[in-house]
Amino acid sequence: MKLDFHYFTMKFIALRVGFSEQEAQLIASTCQFINDNHQRAALYLPKEQVSKSIIERGLCEDDPSKGPDMCKIPLLLSALEPDNVVESLKEESSQLDILIPFYYFPDQATDKDDPFFDKTQYRVTPIETLQSNEDFTAMFQHAKEQYANSNSNDSAEARQALRRLGVLLHIASDSFAYVPFNGYMSDVNQWTIEEVLDTRTFTNITDQYDSQKYATYPNVGKYRTNGVSEDYNRQFLLTVEKQPRSFIRINNDYFVKAAWTVYSFLSYFRGMTPSEQEWRDNIHALLKDCWNTDSYQYDKLKQHWSKLTSLSYDYDEDAVRQSIVDIDPSLKPDQQGYFDFLLMLQDVKDAVKEKLEEDEAMLTTEDWGTADMTCDISEPNFNGDTYDLTLTAGFPNKVSTLVVLVSIMDTNKQEQIMSDTFTYKNIKSVYEKITLKIPSNDQNLLAKIDFAWRDETKMKKSFNKEYTVVGNAAIISQLTMIEPHSKTNRPSIQIVNGSTSVSADYNYPMNAMYISQEGIAQLDLYAPIDLQLKLADGFKLLDYDNLSISLKPSNSQVIKYCNNSKFISLKTDKDTGIIHIQATEEWKNRIQVKDYSSSIARLKLQIRVTLEVSSLEEDGYRSIVVDTLSDGSLITDLEYMWNQ
Repeated sequence: MKLDFHYFTMKFIALRVGFSEQEAQLIASTCQFINDNHQRAALYLPKEQVSKSIIERGLCEDDPSKGPDMCKIPLLLSALEPDNVVESLKEESSQLDILIPFYYFPDQATDKDDPFFDKTQYRVTPIETLQSNEDFTAMFQHAKEQYANSNSNDSAEARQALRRLGVLLHIASDSFAYVPFNGYMSDVNQWTIEEVLDTRTFTNITDQYDSQKYATYPNVGKYRTNGVSEDYNRQFLLTVEKQPRSFIRINNDYFVKAAWTVYSFLSYFRGMTPSEQEWRDNIHALLKDCWNTDSYQYDKLKQHWSKLTSLSYDYDEDAVRQSIVDIDPSLKPDQQGYFDFLLMLQDVKDAVKEKLEEDEAMLTTEDWGTADMTCDISEPNFNGDTYDLTLTAGFPNKVSTLVVLVSIMDTNKQEQIMSDTFTYKNIKSVYEKITLKIPSNDQNLLAKIDFAWRDETKMKKSFNKEYTVVGNAAIISQLTMIEPHSKTNRPSIQIVNGSTSVSADYNYPMNAMYISQEGIAQLDLYAPIDLQLKLADGFKLLDYDNLSISLKPSNSQVIKYCNNSKFISLKTDKDTGIIHIQATEEWKNRIQVKDYSSSIARLKLQIRVTLEVSSLEEDGYRSIVVDTLSDGSLITDLEYMWNQ
């Protein structure tokens, strides 16, 4: 991905999720800086001012030429030098230390000890969820926990965590852009551009990508295709010379999926659940407008994004580099941002090489000998509009550090509906409640619980539970508007007042328009109410709340039926099980005639109630909202007519 995604998209989404301006800027600028971190530099400091972790992990070296006990701490690079790309691509060190860790992150370690495993044949797969890549998830959880435990959002620890998050979001974003490549010099990357179309006009723009020039580049990553996989509004076809291999892709879909993943990860980082409605209403549509530009230069992108989003953007790679390497004399060595940035880059490299350090508490799979561990996931316990799954687990001995990853998948849609990570210290048992929203429609679900911990060895075990939740929509098996109803099958119900009409559905000849004592022309409201509903077999009504009957005009205040139990009731027929919501026809309310023209008031009838129901097959109870305006099969349009 390029500047438009790593910086502009990242900052926009971070602000939408709720990060402060300073936090969003730090996340986004770090994310983009991974692309720009190609200048070799080093700090020289007395050894006493160097972080212990930097020394232990060999990220510094003694330099007596600078004085006694002086250390040289080089800046680890995460990008190739722009002026020396072709030669750098040929170097295995560039592939192992830069390209694979930060751009072509594998879903398995590259030094896997397997004689049949050819590491150069892996392909990048999108990191769509926290279940996609164990090493990525471990680093994400480490940063999330550091952020949550910081004293304030502006503390050194919080800033370190946000920089770590920026690095991880760069990796996740590029995992979408760089399908189907990998970071090695490999025949996997032997693609050349056959055709590129602008998806707005389907104009052939292949010449813009100079395919003949880039076809001479080494078979490393995306480089033979000139970054076509990173541009919005592009459809491209790749082929391999003299081989029956081809690959076609429309980039817009990958941009949207990558952005949703960024939104989800940023939400999880703040302890929130990503909202599909928030994504749809306030993020997705605006992002598509922002991406829809042919500008690639920073100044033009800044102007474009600022105009569309009304937000401020400011990225300067030199300023970001300086902010990272600056040493704050008021902070301890372990609090210095420079040292933590180096440690994060090394963590990513070690994750790829399957060499995560013991003191970082990042867990991998090595031993499945976990027979003594127990785990149980309860049946759903319903509590209003949500339900709980209770997770319990036990170990034969105390575990010093335990990470539990809980994910819930809709197996029909193959969509993840929930993911969360829990970290424990020095425990022997786990008790956790996972709360989910009761769906509208039926769901077949899979709860997957992944445990990872360190004992004498690195350990991991997973548990699965399949279960089904009946959707609330299926609980109401019958919903019928008995009164009022259209006797002529019109799409609206006609109520004539002050006279009689043969074609009207209801006539109230004695209810004529009148002038109040205040001199206001008014009409009293009449309409009988009888809404019948029935619960699905096995469910029974426990109680109800918030029963309201109202008429909704398009241009004035909602008109409510009198709230008096003498005139309005909810009763269940014991023989049929049908629930009746009934009210007498006199509403004890009125409309002002001046608010309507042509002696017609067009109003919508809304009957709304919250039912508390239970079932012998379920623990707990559900709160189900019945709303006549949400059911398209009911006629709820009322036309009140009168004579002037």
